[in-house]
Amino acid sequence: MAFLLASTALGKVLVAATLVLLGTLLTQADFGLYSLAVGVMMFVQTFANGGVREVLVQRGREWSTLAGPVFWLCLTINIVVGVAAGIAGEVVARGYVARGVLDDPARLTGLLWVAAATVPLSTFPSVLTARLSIDLRFRSVAWLQACSVTVRYAGQIGMALSGFGVMSLVWPTLASTVLEGVVGWALTRQQVWRARPNVRIWPSLLRQSTWMVLGQVCNGVANYGYLVIAGWWIPQAQMGVYWWALQLVMQVETTITYNLMQVVFPVLARFQDDRPRQAAAALRVGRAAQFVITLMALGLAVTFPALEVICWGGKWSAAAWPLAILAVFYPVRGLFAGVGMPVLQAAGRFREVFVSWAILAVATLAAARLCADMDGTPTALAWGVGASSAVVCLFISYRALRLVGAGRGAVVSTSLQIPILGAVLAAGAWALDAWVVAPMLAGAGRPLAAARFLIDGTVFTLLYVGAIRILAPRYLMDVLAIVPGPLRRPAYRVLHLAEDISGAG
Repeated sequence: MAFLLASTALGKVLVAATLVLLGTLLTQADFGLYSLAVGVMMFVQTFANGGVREVLVQRGREWSTLAGPVFWLCLTINIVVGVAAGIAGEVVARGYVARGVLDDPARLTGLLWVAAATVPLSTFPSVLTARLSIDLRFRSVAWLQACSVTVRYAGQIGMALSGFGVMSLVWPTLASTVLEGVVGWALTRQQVWRARPNVRIWPSLLRQSTWMVLGQVCNGVANYGYLVIAGWWIPQAQMGVYWWALQLVMQVETTITYNLMQVVFPVLARFQDDRPRQAAAALRVGRAAQFVITLMALGLAVTFPALEVICWGGKWSAAAWPLAILAVFYPVRGLFAGVGMPVLQAAGRFREVFVSWAILAVATLAAARLCADMDGTPTALAWGVGASSAVVCLFISYRALRLVGAGRGAVVSTSLQIPILGAVLAAGAWALDAWVVAPMLAGAGRPLAAARFLIDGTVFTLLYVGAIRILAPRYLMDVLAIVPGPLRRPAYRVLHLAEDISGAG
């Protein structure tokens, strides 16, 4: 896990540079257009791989007989999905033109056809990284991710500086997908494309993955698909503001939750016959995840007003409230996606995965429709989507952790203790900023904003870590368990945890 986090940290540095640059060069309307493209693409792309990659990971001992058929089945599905995505984009773009949301359908369809081309190409890295997950080669997965994000975000920066506009958001993704396939082959040396397709077992593979595919579809709707609905009522520039806030919060998901899914699913799959170990592992990862996700999401929300002035000079100040609202609700969702879903997948309960994502998708669609129509602002959309998602995710995470035998009290505390504490402390940090820091540093200029950023970030971090050290030290110990060895012992000494190693919690 530490290696995955380290590779992701590299990606986050590049993401930060990319966001600063693109946020300056592109307009709110550009990001609004991109949000519409992502909404369409994420819905169609969820059919990619037909869900059989997860079946391959779960049945990892049968790699030699399943890898070839899974590869060819995934490739066939992905070609169909890519074409379908492009066609869907053509239809949706003309619908937006008829409604007056867009003036030129080519602006949206151009984005979508480039994004659609990445789907068939993603077959190669998807199947090859399944081999790495089966072997628990997380260091190799981390190295592959580092190569991919370097190409993607460096490419976005280069193309934006060269004047490619909003298209700079999609072309580098195509290049990074090709690179992932090449690096995946170099790490595994598995030439799965040379194996026989064995078409006769495709129906059985699809039957096993049917619920997984349906779950992925609902996943796409819950994550981004609702943007298509909201875009019918909310102006494009306002959609750009919401997208900006959502994108910043979702960086927490790509940093923590995605890596959790890469690790937790195969690890828990190995503990299928040992329920006590499954429950202990799920709770331990859940506590560590909640600590980090809450710190990152709410820390971003607390420091964003100052950070926005430093990076964009007020251009994206309207995103502050939507971002803060989404950040408050996000830790519960992070536990759902990073721990709850892998628990169900490891148990082979793909039907429950589908039902879970379906409930979340319906909740976000209903919230987006209601809030966009009633108020039509990014803040209202954030309240609706954030609150509805949190309620659904809390319920499903509780069921998933109880499934592996975790106690009720442990599940409730893991799900709610840190998010609630973090929200209270964030509110305190916001109040301190509004009443003391901001008036004290009032005035234009980036130097004052930088001082405000440092003060706000330091205050929240000290409050957060200090409160958890006193009230819930077990969370800190679970986090330190995944910290590289040379850093772990000094961290224990600084936090005065050494004497609590055996008894805190």
